[in-house]
Amino acid sequence: MKKGVPFILLDTANFYTEGSAVMPDSLRFYSSNYFTENRGKLEKTSAEPFFNVEEKKDYLELSANKQKFLINYFDESSGVLESRFDPNLWNEFVTENVPVSTSVFYDFYSEHAKLLNIADNPESILKNLAYINKEFKYNFLSRQYESLVGNPVFDVATLPSIYDFIGDQNTSELSRDETISLTFGGFVDSGVTRAFQNAKSVDESVKQYFDAYTKARLNPDARPTEMLISGQKQEFTITREKSTRVSGIAGDFVPFPFYGYCEFSNLSSDSGEAIHEMAKLGILDENFLEFSSGRQPNLTNYVVQEDSTVAQKQLNNYDFKLWLNKILQPSATVNNINLPVRASKFIDYIVTYLKSAHRSYSQLLSRQAKTTVLYYKIEKRQGSFNSPVVQQTFYILPTTEEIIKFFDTQIKYGVEYFYTMTAVTLVVGNRYRYLPYKYTEAQRASDIRSGVYRVGLENNTEYRVFDIPVASWSGAAVEAPFTKPKFLVSNTENKLQFAFMQSDLESLEEFNVVESTDFQLFDKIRRSQDNIDSASIYSVINKNPTSKLQIFRITGYPLSHLDFQGSLYKTVELNTKTLVDEVIPDKKYYYLFRYLNDHNIPSNTSQVIEVQLKDYDGFMQLETKVVPLEGIQEISTTKDMRRYVLIRASSIQTYPQNTQDSLNSTNDAILGAKQGSVWGKDFVVKLTSKKTGRVIKINFTVNLQK
Repeated sequence: MKKGVPFILLDTANFYTEGSAVMPDSLRFYSSNYFTENRGKLEKTSAEPFFNVEEKKDYLELSANKQKFLINYFDESSGVLESRFDPNLWNEFVTENVPVSTSVFYDFYSEHAKLLNIADNPESILKNLAYINKEFKYNFLSRQYESLVGNPVFDVATLPSIYDFIGDQNTSELSRDETISLTFGGFVDSGVTRAFQNAKSVDESVKQYFDAYTKARLNPDARPTEMLISGQKQEFTITREKSTRVSGIAGDFVPFPFYGYCEFSNLSSDSGEAIHEMAKLGILDENFLEFSSGRQPNLTNYVVQEDSTVAQKQLNNYDFKLWLNKILQPSATVNNINLPVRASKFIDYIVTYLKSAHRSYSQLLSRQAKTTVLYYKIEKRQGSFNSPVVQQTFYILPTTEEIIKFFDTQIKYGVEYFYTMTAVTLVVGNRYRYLPYKYTEAQRASDIRSGVYRVGLENNTEYRVFDIPVASWSGAAVEAPFTKPKFLVSNTENKLQFAFMQSDLESLEEFNVVESTDFQLFDKIRRSQDNIDSASIYSVINKNPTSKLQIFRITGYPLSHLDFQGSLYKTVELNTKTLVDEVIPDKKYYYLFRYLNDHNIPSNTSQVIEVQLKDYDGFMQLETKVVPLEGIQEISTTKDMRRYVLIRASSIQTYPQNTQDSLNSTNDAILGAKQGSVWGKDFVVKLTSKKTGRVIKINFTVNLQK
């Protein structure tokens, strides 16, 4: 299995929750089996232990580090002052600090992989790391369909899904629910639907289907079908078979006007024994939503290390046995009478399969908890990642493939969607507590004198399911702009004639801003193309025979593209690829052109040209000159970061390592702690937008000026 950015779940390996308080397991703390935060990372404490722990059959034996419990003793016979182990100090310490009876602890310490975004880390594939790659595609214009679904109140869950489109794996026949979805309850002709399914390119059958679908949606008699589909598609299970088949057929062509797409490393591809057993018993592919909706989540604070930062984080978690046992109870929503029997068999299987994962108390001090990814959950929102309203939830069942592909055709044009994905993971942890050991009075006194203390132990395996965050992404399906216009200008009957030529190459370049509205529009296009850290925009060849052309014309010499702001001369359709314009002789004009696509998104600007018809005693001579405009003149939209971010060395890094250096105050003094000095080292600070998820990386080096 590929590794990604570590997401370490510590939880109550060293803490337990009592009400709202998080308390330490002091026994493990003082025995150095305790994880601490050290410079933003989670690691075992290097402190010298107060005692060592040895696990016996039903209790723990604590052996004192006697150097921690010394008192000064004067031996009168020898006249020597010496240090001796004091049993009273040892007795006071264990009585006060070793918890018994009331405190319950859990250990789910485990490391999980988060997915690297290829847009930010293109080298992740080369390094064989777990990654995610996403994009939003605009295929073709279906004006009526686009207008229909563009209504803000329109429920995206009722739109056609590619997972309905592919049908059965072997026969391609549609199930009842798939037929209702694609034909919209029979309001779309079945012949039109079949032709749509068989399409290999954007032909008339594809366009005919979306026209027919739009007509069906506008039919008042189809309203009950809309309500039925909406209820079915709010939560949607993508089976292993559908996931594999979609990955196979969805190459360069997906017969939908626009869609979202991502592929990601399968974190369970080589550890799916439990998954395969669930599939064999029919639990995964049949009635899976009963499992997912039947969970009773607990929202609990856990100590985690994420992106090198240690913090408490709320995670959904579930008691795995309670979750499965719920399926055993009769329910009106269970439509498979064999499901309770299968679930019961699976409980028996999972206990047997995970027996090797059970850890003794000694093992949990040195071994991570065993984990198994059960499935992936993707939640889709609008507005932001933190929006309380989840539009749709997709459950993806793991396959044996290394890469899983996910398509979302149930989106609206130009609307930005926010996706969060979690790996729903079974963690085989421990639930333990310390009990009073049944001492005899003489035995306890003897142990204390020897520096020993016994603690009763109750240690059980705890099966818990966690929603482990692995990726998040956002974007919108936006039609790419056309490549910028190229033209020739000539004098035709004392008029200017512009002849426009088609570019043969697609391009990736920075766009020049002309109108103030361009800033927001170009930023949206960059996000849709995943060019967050780049000013460039991808442009496609203009193949539209009736595309529109914006003509900007001014008479003053321009210093930047923004000098054309508000000077749109006219917008025309280039049916003939030529344009004739009348001008006043002996007067200079400055022209700039942009194409518009079907969604009125402008191309990059053409070159700016200066033209003048010079009148030489009745003979008109055309004179032209290209006006060089350097760079992209943009309005400043920045804020002074000094108001929000301060980066400086901590006080300990400003003290000399050697006390003598401090006294001499020489320029050769070496500053900072010997371990972990910051001077002369490179650092990276990542700033992440809570709204858009955009990341800004600041690279800097800490240097000392003497």
